[in-house]
Amino acid sequence: MAKKIKILSIDGGGIRGIIPGTILHYIETEIQKRPGQETTKLADHFDLIAGTSTGGILTCIYLIPDEKGHSKYTTEAALNLYLQNGAEIFSRSFWQKLRTLNGVAGAKYSADQIAKKLDEYFGDHWISELRRPCIITSYDITNRKTVFFNKLDGVDNPVRNYKVKDVTRATSAAPTYFKPAHITSKIGAISTLVDGGVFANNPALCAYSEARSLDFDQLLETPGTKAFPSAKDMMLLSIGTGTVKESYHYDKAKKWGAIGWIKPVIDVMMSGNSETVDYQLSQIFDATNNSDYYHRIQPGLGEANSQMDDVSAQNLTALHQAGLEYISSNQQALNKIVDQILP
Repeated sequence: MAKKIKILSIDGGGIRGIIPGTILHYIETEIQKRPGQETTKLADHFDLIAGTSTGGILTCIYLIPDEKGHSKYTTEAALNLYLQNGAEIFSRSFWQKLRTLNGVAGAKYSADQIAKKLDEYFGDHWISELRRPCIITSYDITNRKTVFFNKLDGVDNPVRNYKVKDVTRATSAAPTYFKPAHITSKIGAISTLVDGGVFANNPALCAYSEARSLDFDQLLETPGTKAFPSAKDMMLLSIGTGTVKESYHYDKAKKWGAIGWIKPVIDVMMSGNSETVDYQLSQIFDATNNSDYYHRIQPGLGEANSQMDDVSAQNLTALHQAGLEYISSNQQALNKIVDQILP
């Protein structure tokens, strides 16, 4: 059987990135238990990785190279960005609250702290330097068009080659939470961008479409690898950031105006997109008799708050616990995924 193209996709969801981070740490650890895989890292085993917002940040952490061209960070280091720095990223001074009227008259949070952490993790690396093909989503509010940051585009075209810290700032520039990202490419092209979650919170279908267009036989230099693969030639693992459980009832919703709808619209838009993409991909893989190789992981939140900026110590622990509980209840399914990931 020809080698399947292995794709990883990670949803957006702010601090809820702890959940996919926890599950992917388990998967990496299980891979490393297999003979000959002791020193490998997650990115060694995927041919394309896609991410939106917090998923885009995780994608770049997994793909950033060290000085020898190997993955610089483990999945544990990626998880620690959230567990150890989440409270700092989503922090507000008294003056920030006052100046923005608590987020009504400006972005709820300063972008300085998240920009600082992204700089610490990514330095001056360019997207063209990432270890694998990738798709990281964002939206250009000046030119009104979707943006798909891509390692291969960065290699081929300096106009589309941006620093990784700027790409991750753009994909996570969630409206109302952070101001738009204003970034410059390697040759000076300027873009004003917001969070890719406004159109593709679940980027798995974007990843599938990108994979369909790539000549993996040439890219991977692996005989027998399918060029321009269809769904039957792929293994796709799509991980969400937890099922949002908050309901909105008619008695309250009928009274909302523009301000009242802000948070519900963001929640509904993100979860609705994720569910739609899952439905579409399930149908695509089923139609090619390859449904066993499409996996959608969307854990429950348990005791965690669904708000993507709740960085209280209690909620950070609850999000981590939600990921661990999913692992505990689904070890057999996760080990099947590990079997499919390995050669």
